[in-house]
Amino acid sequence: MAVSVEWEIKDTEFANCNCAYGCGCQFNALPDKGFCEAVAGYQIHQGNFEMSVSMVCAPPPCGGGPARSTRVTG
Repeated sequence: MAVSVEWEIKDTEFANCNCAYGCGCQFNALPDKGFCEAVAGYQIHQGNFEMSVSMVCAPPPCGGGPARSTRVTG
């Protein structure tokens, strides 16, 4: 079974935490105080989501069906 997921969003983010300006948590580093307490919010303006799943059925005598593909969008 193969799964392919494609998605995209355009948003506005607001976040605030107890770290110094340029919080290390946002740049793949440790927080400056040893821990990070934060709140964040997002407003999504536009986006899409697509997922397709392909399954190959077993050959005869077990199944014998062709490959099938299903697409889910949202």
